[in-house]
Amino acid sequence: MAIVYNKHGEMLKAIPLKSLKRGDQFLRKPDATKVFYKEHYNRKSWHNPTPSYTCMPNDDMFGSGVCINAKAIVFVDVSLSNWNDIVKAANEKYSKKA
Repeated sequence: MAIVYNKHGEMLKAIPLKSLKRGDQFLRKPDATKVFYKEHYNRKSWHNPTPSYTCMPNDDMFGSGVCINAKAIVFVDVSLSNWNDIVKAANEKYSKKA
């Protein structure tokens, strides 16, 4: 996991696509403008020689996706991953304990 900076100075983590959870958002390149969401897994077969994930662009209204290799390096905004951790911790702290 490497930290990369894009042209705007934002910090991004470079990680393999297979390490993300379903529904997580990512960029394909550090300076990309289109955000993708990881969807379902496509296993290796005679039709699909490498395992991949179907990924949906955030601005796609027709539901078409792109298949990206499971080992491809993608870029995740560091502030988003920290935000998810903060929300999870807050939910655990303020949830009613039975």
